[in-house]
Amino acid sequence: MPALHRWPVTRRLARAATWLGVATAAGLAVGCGSKIPDPPEPTDSYVALGDSYTSGPGIPVVVQGPCFRSSNNYPHQVAAALPDTTLTDVSCAGAATRGLTNRQPTGLSIEQPQLDAVTAATDLVTLSIGANDSHFFSSVVVGCTLLRDTDPTGAPCRDRYVSDGQNKLLPVVDETERQIETMVRLVRDRAPEARILLVGYPQMVPASGTCDLLPLATGDYLFVRTSFQRVIDAQRRAAAATGVEYVDVQAVVAGHDICAADPWIAGVVDHPGEAAAWHPYVAEQAAVADEILRLLK
Repeated sequence: MPALHRWPVTRRLARAATWLGVATAAGLAVGCGSKIPDPPEPTDSYVALGDSYTSGPGIPVVVQGPCFRSSNNYPHQVAAALPDTTLTDVSCAGAATRGLTNRQPTGLSIEQPQLDAVTAATDLVTLSIGANDSHFFSSVVVGCTLLRDTDPTGAPCRDRYVSDGQNKLLPVVDETERQIETMVRLVRDRAPEARILLVGYPQMVPASGTCDLLPLATGDYLFVRTSFQRVIDAQRRAAAATGVEYVDVQAVVAGHDICAADPWIAGVVDHPGEAAAWHPYVAEQAAVADEILRLLK
């Protein structure tokens, strides 16, 4: 496995001092009684890349525009906790891995390739992508609910995608994994000194049980959960293959799926002023931000 890239030691110590409120922490780098080094001169540059699970559609306050970025999504929360950090958030609802290197049509505009925001001066990059490749999210997570009425107690979605015991979605996910690896390497080429975090997805489907907010046929809950798990696992493997840090959002959000007593992800119904259907609430974004900040210490 390639070595993990990290910020220079003095910068990490300076950040740790700020977070912990210990002014002398940076002095550990130079020995007791030595002068505490001045903080880095350049303003830290953080670039957030990703799809709607990064942009945060429906979470207030939504910055007007076709990408539905929220000023309270996890990139903004992370940047707010890092002193002297400039955030460039180019995440966009509907983005697939190809949206990182190609223009992305949104229906209202043509967005520039997200990777254009990453430069040699970039210090930190978070990337979360993959679920929209080959329309996976809309076909499996959303589309399977549309098949429910054809066989409410059966598994009509599983029947559509599984033939002769073979899941036709697996080759799609395998290609997504390769594309994520390629994108991480392109980020590294553009920003050789940056720390890169690959942010996973939360698991939105419960391990057992059903609920009205996730109106799947009874037999399709397990199929949709395991299919989406394939994408999460592809992200995890891509991080390992490219030597970047993985943010395990699935672990962070465990117990807060769509059907949970305290859901952090909205179901089939829009919640104006809180979250768009099928997307995270601010509580999920706050938990992701906390996990990223924990890793950065």
